[in-house]
Amino acid sequence: MLLQYKMYDLKFDTMYYFRVQAHNEVGAGLYTKFINVSITNENPVPLLLFCTSHDVRILDIDLQIDFELNYGPYKSIAYSALEHKFYGITYYTAELMTWEFNTSAFSTKPNFVKIVDVDIAATELCIDWVARNLYWVDYRKIMKLDLISLQMGIVKYDTIRKTNGNLFSFNVLPSKGYI
Repeated sequence: MLLQYKMYDLKFDTMYYFRVQAHNEVGAGLYTKFINVSITNENPVPLLLFCTSHDVRILDIDLQIDFELNYGPYKSIAYSALEHKFYGITYYTAELMTWEFNTSAFSTKPNFVKIVDVDIAATELCIDWVARNLYWVDYRKIMKLDLISLQMGIVKYDTIRKTNGNLFSFNVLPSKGYI
């Protein structure tokens, strides 16, 4: 039973039309109406970004290929698709770093830029791409770095919340306005 069909060597900026027919143990069903697919705008499968205590890695879910980026150990990383930049908290030196990332050249060694020293307990980087802020957890505090100011060369970060207990997890949902 064929569950998927792959086509190769498709022409750019071309519209393709398909009809699909379902089959089961009873037999073949009716064909669908024509489905049009344009390859003018490619919709790539997302890449899964993760870090270990040894390195930063990217997994291409579609191809099932794992890329090691050899960027050194980071406690936490975040990626801004808008800027094509990584942000990371180094594992041993507790520095908040940034570097540009070229998705078409994984093996290119990036230019790492230190933004600021952070507490050794800092972790849980999150990007709010709507308000253009970078957040992290610093033991019992939530910290915020203004990315717009950073683009102008100004490092502006503040404590936005203190707690009585340790913070172990943190997430932002920019599309809903939640921190």
